[in-house]
Amino acid sequence: MTVYLAWTSEDLTDLADLEGPWHEAMLLAPGLIAVDSTESLSAVYHGSSQMRV
Repeated sequence: MTVYLAWTSEDLTDLADLEGPWHEAMLLAPGLIAVDSTESLSAVYHGSSQMRV
């Protein structure tokens, strides 16, 4: 399992509809999530840079 930390300015109160190259996302703090992914860091970075909830 690889876990990445991602920060976004988006309001991430409900992660159920969050789409990206990851299996699971967990809210750690406002705007900060941990994501479990088998994809590369680059794929997760590009997926997280386009986050919209």
